[in-house]
Amino acid sequence: ALAPLREIQDEMRTLGVRIVGVCKEKARTLQVFAARDTLPFVLGADFTGEIASLYGLFDTGRSTISPGLLMVDRDGFVRMALLGQPLPPQHIARLARFAVTGL
Repeated sequence: ALAPLREIQDEMRTLGVRIVGVCKEKARTLQVFAARDTLPFVLGADFTGEIASLYGLFDTGRSTISPGLLMVDRDGFVRMALLGQPLPPQHIARLARFAVTGL
């Protein structure tokens, strides 16, 4: 689900936006995955679901993290949240462009 974000990475970098994936995996598993798929962004290990729970993205019944998009500013404030729905990379790019430039 994260690999398709590679196609918008350059545009995000130009906007000053960093993509950070949060996955319900152990850190070592994510390191292997990121190296194998040469992902150009940070993956955060959230094995317990604690971080995803803060944003309402952890499904305790199935012990999974739901798809979502959070745009967090440099001060750590969430400026936009789309929870529970996967978005195509180009839609994510448009939302990020709007959040940063207003265009």
